[in-house]
Amino acid sequence: MPKAYPIELRERVMRAVELEEKSITDISKIFNVCRATIYLWKGLKKETGSINSKSGYQKGLGMKIVNLDEFKLFIEQNNSKTVSELADLWEGKVSRGTIYNMIKRIKYT
Repeated sequence: MPKAYPIELRERVMRAVELEEKSITDISKIFNVCRATIYLWKGLKKETGSINSKSGYQKGLGMKIVNLDEFKLFIEQNNSKTVSELADLWEGKVSRGTIYNMIKRIKYT
């Protein structure tokens, strides 16, 4: 995901928009910001009263297998199974990729 525009830039763009001396198209060219982004900021300011970027959302993937000791025991008990079979057997829904990555993480061969 791309980085959010700095708040200083957002404020300068919104000040220029509020002055209404130039069109959104001109402002977008001056500040090198897409027109759609400016319209999003206008809507955000109208809704929330702020143009701060969103925060608090999850970054990266959440781990679905958190207890490594339990996972090691599970692998040892099912060592003849394929990754697909292991994914189906694991409690809760996990992908084959998650099982594969966790096997690599515990260095199981």
